[in-house]
Amino acid sequence: HHHHHGRAHVLRAAAAREDRAAIIFIAHTLKGMAGNLMAPRLVERARETEAAGRAESPGLGRLANSLADAMADVIAEAKARMALRHPQSGVAPGR
Repeated sequence: HHHHHGRAHVLRAAAAREDRAAIIFIAHTLKGMAGNLMAPRLVERARETEAAGRAESPGLGRLANSLADAMADVIAEAKARMALRHPQSGVAPGR
């Protein structure tokens, strides 16, 4: 699962250099991932960012950064949920 981890920082880098093509591609990819994660807020934010990129909207960098923030939150929440479902720490070490 760790390959999603770098996505927020790749997105921020693309926003910093205003790489429209990269932002559109990442937002599009994220839209699918967010759908799988049942994260409607993130799907909405990704759709908005992708549309802004295609429309060459001037606020794209700002949108991309807020998408990166939303993504980091969703990934943190997903990790927390998985930790609850699989509490490894509760397993006593076998002697």
